[in-house]
Amino acid sequence: MCPGRSLDEPDAAGLAARALALGMARTHLSAGHDVLVAQFLARPDFIEELERVAVDCAARFVEIALILERHEAIAAFGRRSAAPENQSHRDAAALVARSGSSDAVGETYDAFLELLNARPAARSVGAKRNDVEGTLQLVDAEIRSS
Repeated sequence: MCPGRSLDEPDAAGLAARALALGMARTHLSAGHDVLVAQFLARPDFIEELERVAVDCAARFVEIALILERHEAIAAFGRRSAAPENQSHRDAAALVARSGSSDAVGETYDAFLELLNARPAARSVGAKRNDVEGTLQLVDAEIRSS
């Protein structure tokens, strides 16, 4: 994959980013630090790889999904796409536009819930719209209770 071609080759770009993330997580965990992967992870193989790294490093693995209602998630993506704050937002909007689906975000949402149902150890936290601090408190409580 050539630099700057991640939208043309999203799978290759994703795999390269995954390899980097796993290596950095292993290094950080091996040094005794915590790792937080604040990312929409809809691929079970990557989640399983992250869990293996945690186990290999004798670290605790806690999987938490922030959840909005389906219509809220679709609306939030629409707002973010209409006024992107960074390149990641622009890239996500471009990939959705290229999908050819009239409900790509909704379909992704549905697939994510299916994934969560298949991962019984995963915890769900209701994200509080416009309340980052409140959402972080809920996530912290989930981590502490695990």
